[in-house]
Amino acid sequence: MPEQHEQALADAKLALELSSRVPHRAIELAKSAIEFSNPGDYETSAYALASFGSAYACLGRRDDALKYLHEAMGVAFGLRLTQVMGRIHQTRGWLSLVEGKPVEAFGDWQSALEYFRQVRDIRGIAWILMHYAESYSTLGLLDHAIRCRISALEIVDQLGDREAEDDLRVSLAQIYIRRAWQRHNAKETGYAIVDAQIATSLILKILEQRSSDLSPVSYEAAFRTLGEAFVIQGRPAQALPNLRQAADASTRIGGFRTEARVQGLIGYSNYLLGGVSEAKNQIVAAIIHAPSSTSSDDFAELHRWLAEACEHSGDHQGAVRALWKALEYDQQIQVQRSDYWAHMHDFTIGLNETLLDETQTMLHEASWTFTEDDINAHFGHLAMISSVDPQTGVLNRSEFMHQLKTLEVPTVAVFEVKNLDLINGRFGRKVGDEVLSRVASAISVGLSANSLVGRYSGNEFIVAAPNTSPERFENAMASIQGFPWAAVDPDLAVRVDVRFVRPDQPYLLAS
Repeated sequence: MPEQHEQALADAKLALELSSRVPHRAIELAKSAIEFSNPGDYETSAYALASFGSAYACLGRRDDALKYLHEAMGVAFGLRLTQVMGRIHQTRGWLSLVEGKPVEAFGDWQSALEYFRQVRDIRGIAWILMHYAESYSTLGLLDHAIRCRISALEIVDQLGDREAEDDLRVSLAQIYIRRAWQRHNAKETGYAIVDAQIATSLILKILEQRSSDLSPVSYEAAFRTLGEAFVIQGRPAQALPNLRQAADASTRIGGFRTEARVQGLIGYSNYLLGGVSEAKNQIVAAIIHAPSSTSSDDFAELHRWLAEACEHSGDHQGAVRALWKALEYDQQIQVQRSDYWAHMHDFTIGLNETLLDETQTMLHEASWTFTEDDINAHFGHLAMISSVDPQTGVLNRSEFMHQLKTLEVPTVAVFEVKNLDLINGRFGRKVGDEVLSRVASAISVGLSANSLVGRYSGNEFIVAAPNTSPERFENAMASIQGFPWAAVDPDLAVRVDVRFVRPDQPYLLAS
């Protein structure tokens, strides 16, 4: 049936579009496309196999991703499906970068760029420029990274993809901050401040207009980047509330890899404000408790901040030790990068045809300005959200724990959405956010006025309710389970568990 064939091909194409954003849904669509396609329908197979490869790459299943990408390449190459081949090379390049092989990544992305140019896939070209920027940033080639990302930003702006544009602006601001620290450490203070001001302008605009639409990772990065920008501009008092907001966001997304950097920056800000002893302790704690995923760049900066605080307190030996440690990390980074730099020119042939020229890049930078009124407006907004979780409207973790000290309760309840990762992967982040909001509302309804409800982590809510019986929590569970989730999506199911913990140590079960 022609209609069935057309529907199968349409599903396979849609699966490829969704594969990097909603991987579980893409896998379902690709399976359906293969099931209903006609025998010998190799075009549908190519799109579906490429969808599997891209989706599994997004889910971190490298071996499965490579297997399907290899199969898809064989089919797509025979049919000369240029767009599919571009997506295959794009995904293979990303896998190589994740494995620490930026040279191989550049090779695949160069091929992908040529394929996307052939079919004039503007969105695909923007993706490749963003990937190039990520690799250049990893290799310390920050000027190249900035130019690639500004060029991608102009393309995305033309497409009207606001979600991608916001995430791209945040990541661009992060590169400016990296260059600002690089210049700050080289005593190029004026240039460092200019970069920090550009980053400030980019982030202020996003937080003013669409902060609630940012992904959790970009939300954390936005506040962290703004905090760093204020530190570099000599405004540590203005940096601290933004860094604390970033720290709270980091908790919600499960101990993100920049957690140590955020805590170290809080310590460094306190040092700039005169609290030297407290600052040293905070930076040392950030280093000791740093997650294993903390980058060498972050460790180098942490030790430089520690050295500065030690020197100011008269601990010259401690300062020397910290500087030597920073130097060790810098050398590790340089050794790793030196293996790649010699190969870069082979993988950027023709790239300049896609990039904005330097004059246009400078015009973009000149347009990113802010005023003191913009900063005051931001802090007014920050004061409003500093105690509230922006996604659900309940208290954030730090504010909940602060207010909990005023209550006398033997136990508190923690409600956990057990399958939130699956929901986000299958239905998308917006559906996941709606689930969290509905769960928060169900928990809050019927509680007394002096009860507290907070967002404890990415998928957990914590509740303290004086003079409320356990049955009240059972009613909340029943309300969650009885909510018509099918109205959100026919296939949506939400699984929530509750446990009772000690209020002073929420990670321990109550007796």
